[in-house]
Amino acid sequence: MKNIRIGITALLFAILIGAVTAMPGWTARGPGDGTCSAVDILDGVPVTIVGTVASIGYSGQGMEIDTGAGIVTVYGLGSIRFWDDIGIARPGVGEDLVIEGYEVTFSDGSTKIIVYSVSIGDETVILRDEETGAPVWRGAGQRRNAGHRDGCRLLQ
Repeated sequence: MKNIRIGITALLFAILIGAVTAMPGWTARGPGDGTCSAVDILDGVPVTIVGTVASIGYSGQGMEIDTGAGIVTVYGLGSIRFWDDIGIARPGVGEDLVIEGYEVTFSDGSTKIIVYSVSIGDETVILRDEETGAPVWRGAGQRRNAGHRDGCRLLQ
């Protein structure tokens, strides 16, 4: 009987925790999984970067571009699966490319360059929706709070 009571208490506790963390105030605001941005990317400073891929970090660590004047790290190139789906090889080390992006400042004061498009040779891949700045690899059906400019609640 005591084990049943402990089991029921644990189950109710788990349900309570699940309900609380599912509330709107507990939702993620990114940029962790590429779903949402913690800032409005299109309000950033437009930048063009021309150079050669120097290194590629693990997921979320960006890609380093050697511009000849220094190394610049860019973020938001999308997953390998996205590139496979569109039938274009993701840029690799040693490839020359042109990046169009936005330098954005996050709430913690850090700045990052988020890629809008990448041109490799004569092919250009658009990575962000031109109206919302949302990643195109996420697809319109997966955006949350579609009434907001970037499909997510923004930090003010």
